[in-house]
Amino acid sequence: MSPRHPSEAGKGTAGGRPISAGRQKFAGAGPPVTLSPQTGNPTKQSEIAGRGRRIDVTMLLSVRRRSAAMYFQVSHVTTYRYSRPVRLGPHWLRLRPRCDGGTELLRHELDIEPMPAGRSDVLDADGNLATRVWFLGETEKFTVRSRFEARTRLIDPYDYLAEAMPWGALYAPALARRLAPWIGAAAAPRGVLELAAQVRAGAADGLEFVHRLNADLHRRIDREIRDSGRAHRPEETLRRGRGACRDLAVLFAAVCRSQGIASRFASGYQQGRADTSTRYMHAWPEVYLPGGGWRGFDPTHGLAVADRHVAVAAAADPEDAAPIEGSYQGDSPSSLRAEVRIHVED
Repeated sequence: MSPRHPSEAGKGTAGGRPISAGRQKFAGAGPPVTLSPQTGNPTKQSEIAGRGRRIDVTMLLSVRRRSAAMYFQVSHVTTYRYSRPVRLGPHWLRLRPRCDGGTELLRHELDIEPMPAGRSDVLDADGNLATRVWFLGETEKFTVRSRFEARTRLIDPYDYLAEAMPWGALYAPALARRLAPWIGAAAAPRGVLELAAQVRAGAADGLEFVHRLNADLHRRIDREIRDSGRAHRPEETLRRGRGACRDLAVLFAAVCRSQGIASRFASGYQQGRADTSTRYMHAWPEVYLPGGGWRGFDPTHGLAVADRHVAVAAAADPEDAAPIEGSYQGDSPSSLRAEVRIHVED
């Protein structure tokens, strides 16, 4: 079996499953992201219009009415080093910002050393735009440089016509079949089911459940910075009462799925604080809402995702949203260094 690289999964962010020695996976939502509190309104009662009635849910909102889009400029450099020459296997690179209704990509550059023998832009199995690269010869260093400029325009995360999500019929049958990969059929751990029952007790329907869960996890789980490692299992995060953003994303998705609500893991970048010099990637869950499609929620900050996040990939499993994924051949351990710079303007 080809060796695998260590995971750059970490501090405040996303990470995938553990990486066996030598397999290279810029895991989960990739490199660690420093968890910086976003500015916004204090906790307040907010009313969400839906299906002809109003639902009161307590949550943190960070929605400011602005006439202009937010401008992101991001530089992300990842370097793997080897003590002896190795042969790089094919790699998946998921670093191009996702172009959806809320994000406009202005420019993206992807530089790779050593120069690949070939590269191709493809859609992976989850519909993410990825770059597939392959190599010839040996190397002692592998570097990926991603630079992009993007505008985010989703000022209001509730800019859609919500459809009903009554318990017992969350999705129309045809839609439920299409969403099966993100709902799953595995039995949820006891702790996940207990938390789901607590949240559901105060939720009139699936939509309110999602908002209440976002607020609950923000209050319940203390945020931590973890340099590396897999995302913790949902029950471990609940037991510890703290976790990195990748842990919160996995826990959120597990609770939603236990109630039949489609959820997936997203990786990308967040605005963060301008006075923070060390930056990383970030992770958050997305939920499929009838009438709204896939919508992001960030329990790390207690927010509905709007224009302060830029997604690069999403998948049912954190490992399948890894920004860099691949392997190498050779009897050599690998070390990992990443540098992320994020500049944001209103």
